[in-house]
Amino acid sequence: MRWLGRSLVLIGAAAVSSCTTLVWVWEKTWTIPPVPLTVGLPREVVAKSPAFDERVKARFPIGTPMAEVGLELAREKFVRQDWSPTQSGEHYADRYDGGAPVCNFDAFVYWKTDESDRLTEIKGVYRVTCL
Repeated sequence: MRWLGRSLVLIGAAAVSSCTTLVWVWEKTWTIPPVPLTVGLPREVVAKSPAFDERVKARFPIGTPMAEVGLELAREKFVRQDWSPTQSGEHYADRYDGGAPVCNFDAFVYWKTDESDRLTEIKGVYRVTCL
């Protein structure tokens, strides 16, 4: 009988430890503070990307100096993923925007610049990827 009591205590301690770890991981990896470009996007998955694209285009109109775009994206924790343009001259930055145990939310900003380093094209893409 004594081993049964000890086993139950160990199982209880393991359960508490597992739950605590799960909550900590949830807080650290899936709850990302919102930023102005992504906060309050529509709940419907199909509406997220078009709404994000509108915000990006409104925030960074064509002709905006790339230095200004870069500073603002950095403030919002976007990370530039390319340091040389693709063949089409396109650059991009992305931001992990949180998620859930089976889904990830990612925001991407793609742009092109002219010879004076001003925007000639920009678009935002918001992706929800689930297992």
